[in-house]
Amino acid sequence: MGMSGFCFVVVPGAKRGYRIAIVVRGKRGRFVTNLDDGTMPLMATEADRSERSVEECVHEMNQLLGISRDEANRMLCGALLGWRD
Repeated sequence: MGMSGFCFVVVPGAKRGYRIAIVVRGKRGRFVTNLDDGTMPLMATEADRSERSVEECVHEMNQLLGISRDEANRMLCGALLGWRD
Protein backbone atom coordinates (compact mmCIF):
# COMPACT_ATOMS: atom_id res chain seq x y z
CA MET A 1 0.00 0.00 0.00
CA GLY A 2 1.43 3.39 -0.99
CA MET A 3 1.85 6.35 1.31
CA SER A 4 -0.72 9.12 1.55
CA GLY A 5 -0.13 12.50 -0.06
CA PHE A 6 0.38 14.33 3.23
CA CYS A 7 0.20 13.93 6.99
CA PHE A 8 0.46 15.95 10.18
CA VAL A 9 3.57 15.77 12.40
CA VAL A 10 4.73 17.26 15.70
CA VAL A 11 7.63 19.72 15.61
CA PRO A 12 9.65 18.86 18.75
CA GLY A 13 10.67 21.81 20.91
CA ALA A 14 8.60 24.35 18.98
CA LYS A 15 6.60 27.07 20.75
CA ARG A 16 2.84 26.86 21.12
CA GLY A 17 1.24 27.80 17.83
CA TYR A 18 4.07 26.23 15.81
CA ARG A 19 4.08 22.62 17.07
CA ILE A 20 2.02 21.04 14.29
CA ALA A 21 3.40 20.78 10.76
CA ILE A 22 2.38 19.13 7.50
CA VAL A 23 4.66 16.79 5.57
CA VAL A 24 3.92 16.40 1.85
CA ARG A 25 5.02 13.23 0.09
CA GLY A 26 7.93 13.93 -2.24
CA LYS A 27 8.67 17.37 -0.76
CA ARG A 28 11.71 18.13 1.38
CA GLY A 29 11.09 19.64 4.82
CA ARG A 30 7.89 20.35 6.70
CA PHE A 31 5.32 23.12 6.51
CA VAL A 32 4.61 24.56 9.96
CA THR A 33 0.99 25.41 10.78
CA ASN A 34 -0.65 27.41 13.55
CA LEU A 35 -3.19 24.69 14.34
CA ASP A 36 -2.31 24.63 18.04
CA ASP A 37 -2.59 28.37 18.64
CA GLY A 38 -5.48 27.86 21.07
CA THR A 39 -8.31 28.55 18.62
CA MET A 40 -8.91 24.92 17.60
CA PRO A 41 -11.58 23.26 19.75
CA LEU A 42 -9.32 20.21 20.22
CA MET A 43 -6.51 22.40 21.57
CA ALA A 44 -8.49 25.11 23.37
CA THR A 45 -8.28 23.98 26.99
CA GLU A 46 -5.23 24.42 29.22
CA ALA A 47 -4.91 20.65 29.67
CA ASP A 48 -4.70 20.20 25.89
CA ARG A 49 -1.66 22.46 25.49
CA SER A 50 0.96 19.95 26.60
CA GLU A 51 3.33 18.22 24.18
CA ARG A 52 1.58 14.91 24.77
CA SER A 53 -1.80 16.37 23.87
CA VAL A 54 -0.37 17.87 20.70
CA GLU A 55 0.92 14.42 19.74
CA GLU A 56 -2.50 12.89 20.41
CA CYS A 57 -4.22 15.62 18.37
CA VAL A 58 -1.84 14.99 15.46
CA HIS A 59 -2.48 11.24 15.70
CA GLU A 60 -6.26 11.80 15.67
CA MET A 61 -6.04 14.09 12.63
CA ASN A 62 -3.91 11.51 10.83
CA GLN A 63 -6.37 8.75 11.76
CA LEU A 64 -9.13 10.76 10.08
CA LEU A 65 -6.95 10.71 6.95
CA GLY A 66 -6.38 6.96 7.32
CA ILE A 67 -2.70 7.39 8.25
CA SER A 68 -1.08 5.24 10.95
CA ARG A 69 1.65 6.41 13.32
CA ASP A 70 4.16 4.26 11.40
CA GLU A 71 3.18 5.80 8.07
CA ALA A 72 3.44 9.33 9.51
CA ASN A 73 6.90 8.49 10.90
CA ARG A 74 8.03 7.14 7.50
CA MET A 75 6.77 10.30 5.81
CA LEU A 76 8.59 12.49 8.32
CA CYS A 77 11.80 10.55 7.70
CA GLY A 78 11.36 11.00 3.96
CA ALA A 79 10.79 14.72 4.34
CA LEU A 80 13.86 15.16 6.54
CA LEU A 81 16.26 12.62 5.06
CA GLY A 82 15.12 12.32 1.45
CA TRP A 83 12.52 10.27 -0.38
CA ARG A 84 13.13 6.90 -2.03
CA ASP A 85 11.00 5.68 -4.93
